[in-house]
Amino acid sequence: MAAAWQQLVKDDKEGDVDLGQFSVAKILANNRKNFPDKEALVFADLKQGVQEILTYVEFVDQVYTLAQFFKTEHKLKKGDAVALHLENSPEILLFHLACWLIGCITVPLDLKRDDSDRKAYKMQSTHCKAVVVDEGLSESEKTWFGIVSPGIRVIPMSAQIRQKIANREKLENQAIEEHPSNICLILFTSGTTNLPKGVQLSIANLLLNADGIRDWLKITETDRFHICLPLHHINSTTMSLATLLAGGTIVLSPRYSKSNFWRVMAEYHCTLSSIVPTIAFDMLSERDAFKQYRENLKQVTRIQIGSAPVVPTDVVKFYDLFGIRLVQGYGSTETALRVTGVGWADLDDQQYRELIASNTIGHELKWNNTAVIKADGQLASEGEEGELCLRGPVLTQGYLDNDQANKESFVDGWFHSGDIGIWKKMFGQKVFFIKGRIKEIIIKGGVNISPLMIEHAILTHYPQIVSCYVTGAPDERYGEEIVGVIVFDDSVDQEEQRRVTKQLQADAKAGAIKGVAAYESPKFFLTVPLTSLPMTSTGKVQRVKIREYLQDISTPIAQTSTHYFRRLTPFDTNHLARLVEIHNTRWGEELGIDIKTATQAVANGIVIGAIEKKTDQLVGSAFGEIVHAKDIENKAAWLNTYDQATGNLTLKPSTTDGDAVMFVTISTDGKPFTPSMKSTDSQYQKLLAEAPQYIDAYLAAKTDPVLNFHMAPKAGMEEGASILYPIANARPKDVEALGYCVMMKYPTLPESVSVQEKSSLGTQILEAGFMYAVKNGVTQVYAYSRPSGFLKIVSK
Repeated sequence: MAAAWQQLVKDDKEGDVDLGQFSVAKILANNRKNFPDKEALVFADLKQGVQEILTYVEFVDQVYTLAQFFKTEHKLKKGDAVALHLENSPEILLFHLACWLIGCITVPLDLKRDDSDRKAYKMQSTHCKAVVVDEGLSESEKTWFGIVSPGIRVIPMSAQIRQKIANREKLENQAIEEHPSNICLILFTSGTTNLPKGVQLSIANLLLNADGIRDWLKITETDRFHICLPLHHINSTTMSLATLLAGGTIVLSPRYSKSNFWRVMAEYHCTLSSIVPTIAFDMLSERDAFKQYRENLKQVTRIQIGSAPVVPTDVVKFYDLFGIRLVQGYGSTETALRVTGVGWADLDDQQYRELIASNTIGHELKWNNTAVIKADGQLASEGEEGELCLRGPVLTQGYLDNDQANKESFVDGWFHSGDIGIWKKMFGQKVFFIKGRIKEIIIKGGVNISPLMIEHAILTHYPQIVSCYVTGAPDERYGEEIVGVIVFDDSVDQEEQRRVTKQLQADAKAGAIKGVAAYESPKFFLTVPLTSLPMTSTGKVQRVKIREYLQDISTPIAQTSTHYFRRLTPFDTNHLARLVEIHNTRWGEELGIDIKTATQAVANGIVIGAIEKKTDQLVGSAFGEIVHAKDIENKAAWLNTYDQATGNLTLKPSTTDGDAVMFVTISTDGKPFTPSMKSTDSQYQKLLAEAPQYIDAYLAAKTDPVLNFHMAPKAGMEEGASILYPIANARPKDVEALGYCVMMKYPTLPESVSVQEKSSLGTQILEAGFMYAVKNGVTQVYAYSRPSGFLKIVSK
């Protein structure tokens, strides 16, 4: 009986799915009959000069021969698990299908990322009875399998061995043990624990998803699908099945090659492929190769992209350069691959461009239901945020021997993806969008990487480190790069901390952290004191905040020839000390702040820092808060004093659901400020009382240097800020402004705002703040400013 989350509702009708039509045996038999001499599989290893072509007759016959070979010579039977220790090759596809016909379960191993411990874990947890290895594997490596899994049968294989047994007895139809509900494949996906989770997929899961992809990508028998991603991932496995389901041709590369991607597509007349965003990024620099093979690429009509966050600007550039539509899809190992996809075949150019610019993950596909469910369990309305949840017969039956993970992920008849999303209508279809991830998994180049696995390795092998947190930061090529923060034991002195940090950085760069593959090694580590780690009220470290801080540190908002600009974080201890120094120098003792205030400000609000490239030293900053525009327009009471509006510059009033940014102070490195008088002076108190009668005329004259700074056009816009209203007695200690503040409003920010190379440093910091606002969906900016020359005018 199907699990609750495997039920399907279409057109408001719930019903059982007829799984009998989906069978590996039926697909193979039909293709052998209908396309006997057609190429089923082409293996193209350009680097080694190796090519192998199998027609459908040859392909199907080899599957049945191997099935019988496994059954009779290696005594494999229904329910036995078989590990595949192989690079991308025809063998993997052939063995998958052969094993599934006799009811066996395949367990692909990742030769690049799986160290010996992880290989052992995968084989032991699935109780593998056999492992298929490359014939060229050393005897010591073959012996190792018997040590970690006593009694396991090691089966050497190669194209030559396959040829030797090609004429042997084939599996008879009556001996087929395949059933739609059979668990046939176990893939391991990184989870939030140290050990990966085993995802159990059935024949029905795989073939139904493949059918949905065939329907979505319009794959037919005329298509030639270039498989360039690893076959130990769900992506290439299901895409290969979709191609077989359609009677098309699989063109298999042993590995992805940046320089040979277009060559393979051209020389083997491929019509489509499936890639991750990293490959799309790579191809933007392969224009010459595309031009070289252009005449033989006209048949390429679409390329599927997904398995990691997609960068819409790269998709647009790709389409502009090559005229080939990248089609985004969404899904996971637990869903046997794609559950949503962007419509592409029936869209005109403008509609397609609008969809890709929006970065939608597309509409619900054929064999699943996709929904956005709020925290209260109710379905979200259009535009409301919630968790993307899925159900249908493409869903896994559950995680292997992991009741806790099953309880957390499969709730109330839905699989909870861990992704935050929304939906809305576009071109008559309900399409979905990802807004972020609840889960903390790092997705680098389409590969899921567990941060806890890396953290465990570091804490095990570097005993001076007492806390380690690893996360992903945006990366132009990989989508995410791995970065980390480490905390040393209090007993470790500064010199030893520097030594260990340097060693850890070197080991990471060399891929020498024990238990961590080179691809999984963090790009950099930041050493921080324990007190700077963000904590909940119960003392739990907030990983989401750590992720946010490290992303801000590793990803500048903008840069010029001399400076780069980014959001500052509590981890920026050196920069924060410098920030306090600059602020107090520029504002004087009465308006100064301390390091505690600065640390709270960067945690609560938005503090943009300007860092000099030559010295890597902070030279200026701007403080801002996320606010509600209606509060400013309606002169809300909390804005009546500067201290209340800014939380005494801790930026505590900043909210998470506002629709505007309000900048409250800007400081750049320069000469010390000396106030004309103190706020306690009797002369100042007299002037303070007289100020209201002069303020309107002063503002109308437009002679104030600070207000004119804001009124000047910035960031490529034609106009600057305008004055909304003055606020009397807002900041009595601001002597030069006679206690006045002025609320100012900038024009609505266009997407094209940028830091101008010729602007002053203060202007550039604010321009970077504009860019940060636009990047985060905010286009309205205010300045809680001051009339800095008002005292001089009133004094005269």
